Amino acid sequence: MFYLLSLVALSAGLLAVKTPKYSIVFLGVMLSVIPTGNSYSEIISLKGLYFFDFYIAGALSALLTRQVVTRKLQLTVPAGLLFGCGLYVVLLACGLIGAPNKYLLKDIRPFIMILSFIVLTNIATLAAKTLTLQTVLRILIAMTAFNVLDIAWLRLGLYSFQDVYYEENAYRYLDGGTYAAVAYLIYYFIDPGLFENKKKLARICLMTSFICLFIANSRFIFVSVFAAIIIHQYTKPARMIGVILLGSVVLLAFIGVSNMIGADRINDALSSEGLAVQLATRFSPALDLIRNMNPMHYFVGLGAGTPFEIPWFEYRGLDDKNSNIDSAYLTYFVKYGVIGLYLLFVFTTSMTHHLKTRVAVSIATFLGLMFIVSATPYQPYAIGIAYSAIILRVVAEHAGRQRKKIPTFHQPLIAPSFQVKAR
Repeated sequence: MFYLLSLVALSAGLLAVKTPKYSIVFLGVMLSVIPTGNSYSEIISLKGLYFFDFYIAGALSALLTRQVVTRKLQLTVPAGLLFGCGLYVVLLACGLIGAPNKYLLKDIRPFIMILSFIVLTNIATLAAKTLTLQTVLRILIAMTAFNVLDIAWLRLGLYSFQDVYYEENAYRYLDGGTYAAVAYLIYYFIDPGLFENKKKLARICLMTSFICLFIANSRFIFVSVFAAIIIHQYTKPARMIGVILLGSVVLLAFIGVSNMIGADRINDALSSEGLAVQLATRFSPALDLIRNMNPMHYFVGLGAGTPFEIPWFEYRGLDDKNSNIDSAYLTYFVKYGVIGLYLLFVFTTSMTHHLKTRVAVSIATFLGLMFIVSATPYQPYAIGIAYSAIILRVVAEHAGRQRKKIPTFHQPLIAPSFQVKAR
């Protein structure tokens, strides 16, 4: 199955040579229909590669081919982002020279994601003139709505788990659709004018996006989305109150659903003591390594390929060492020291550099908060927020350019003649 999906994805990427619009839309269809959650890793990945990586390879080849044929620049990267990518390559190369191992190969995943975001940005930009808001909304509705089916296959036993952890957590599901929902919610509340002409589709997408977040059953995603949206509402008190009330209702509903389905992980974290225990357990593999670091390590880290020992992986029948833990900040600090924090900035910038300032700040806020409890750059579902944000951006920019072309007149072009009635 993986080979078939990869071949289709590669073909979709190469399609950008002729029609960038159909290429980017086809990728959206694949990300909708094919689950991108770790629960389905057996069919969507092989040795650290995911099926959508082959789309990126095909799309990159398409961009380079178009550049040769048209003799026009098709692949653009901001200088600052290019420098960050170069630094990333140097650090990965140092790990290769030191002690190459399978964990080093897994550390390449975040760099692949950065390249993916850059390629997607360029393909979407080429498709901007023909990509409509209606098409984008339909894709996002599919990406978020299919999460219901993805968790249904798991709950009904139509897909067998390869990992006992996912069996125990079958009440929740998170993948690229979840993160696509996050990007849509940010756009919906930050730039509502974009959806004025497609209110019905926009509201349907709003509904499926909220359903998607409930299925994820992640308290931190709710908090991060809420913070990302409300950060710009301080200038509009009425709107801020509305967002706070909506957030409160959603949070209460989330807690209620967690109680109904018996999500002990969520319920235990409602107390400060339970939350402290969960965080201490989650971060302990990194904290153990940090205690043994010398002053130089604080600046450059222990190097790419450094594994974390995670004892509780044994009950899952997995290797008790892993390339990351559930915190991007701690993962990067252990591997790259203070420089690692800059690399996280590079990762975020690769996704947001082309967005409007307000939207970029909101998405950066969401990611910055999620980095506390998730090694997002290592996860396949990161492709969701990038894809969603990028296609919404090109539609918004094209709509803005079209509005500027339409002349508006505040007075008639030909003034009526002045008449005096004879008496």
